[in-house]
Amino acid sequence: MSAFVFDQRSEIAAAIRAELSAGIESKHDLLTQVATALAFPSYFGGNWDAFEECICDLSWLPPGDVVIVHQDLPLGHDSDGRSTYLAILRDAVENWKSRGSNLIFAASHKAEEASIQAAPVHRHLFIVFPAELRSSIEPFCSQNEP
Repeated sequence: MSAFVFDQRSEIAAAIRAELSAGIESKHDLLTQVATALAFPSYFGGNWDAFEECICDLSWLPPGDVVIVHQDLPLGHDSDGRSTYLAILRDAVENWKSRGSNLIFAASHKAEEASIQAAPVHRHLFIVFPAELRSSIEPFCSQNEP
């Protein structure tokens, strides 16, 4: 089973929906678009390691599922960068499926109480690509390393 969804028209109900534009050719532009769409924290370093850390966390977002919709396959002329990007996304989706996110949502907080009642919130990460890209992307879904 693929880590990705191949149906751009998919109406996945999600609290957070990040729509990436078509034609993203540079790593900088890709990471900037994702970071902006998902409100990455100010400490985001704009590199692959920082991207992996943030996409596997997302604890700063409100509770609910997260979907990233691609109009096409980014980094069309950078096969190494594209492979790294897809591997990070694949691993993040698999991590969220197996362990869930590390989000803890404060259910209630009273100033007079010394503790916060918190409930773990399970959420999902969905990565969506157009259906016609399935054969180009699926080989990356089974690789173990970027």
